[in-house]
Amino acid sequence: MSGHISVRDPEHPHTFWTNPLGKHFGLLKAEDMVLVDYSGAVIGGNQSRPANAAGFLIHSAIHKARPDVNAACHCHGVAGKAWSAFAKPLEMINQDVCYLYGEAQAVYEDFGGVVFTEEEGVRLAAALGPKGKGMVLRNHGLLVRHVLFFLFCLNILSTLALFFFLVLSQIEKKKKKGILTWRVVFQLTLYNGVDCRRNCR
Repeated sequence: MSGHISVRDPEHPHTFWTNPLGKHFGLLKAEDMVLVDYSGAVIGGNQSRPANAAGFLIHSAIHKARPDVNAACHCHGVAGKAWSAFAKPLEMINQDVCYLYGEAQAVYEDFGGVVFTEEEGVRLAAALGPKGKGMVLRNHGLLVRHVLFFLFCLNILSTLALFFFLVLSQIEKKKKKGILTWRVVFQLTLYNGVDCRRNCR
């Protein structure tokens, strides 16, 4: 699972802590984090590995545009990647997802691959908007404004994935009933003179 997280420094709000390149979330410790400023300069923390360049461009833009955001998380989780293919907001199908109603969620439709330019980061921040808590990145993954909220979104997306799987399952069942009806009407009844009251139950 690839991605990056950031936490605004409480003493120096124009700097933030982020995970280093090549360190898996499951192995990440506090001492692994890198402290960077808005220019990208490493000013503290772990300096044995560089910060994730794409991650810096995204998170610096978010923290600059949204002073109220103290932490952000971006990840390519399975459920998030699956939903991102729709390029649509999360459906309000249960109580939990209602926390993302209206302007609380956004969709970034202009997928440009790995973020390598400052302009792309600025566009992402603008798409999140002034009230956004989470955003679906088309064909990419999720971006949320808090690490714990990210875990909450994963739960929501897992539920949505199951919901749509069940919906599609019902559609398949209806297709099977449609095929059975076709057989009864066109193959058995009309062509073979079969009494469906006795043979097609």
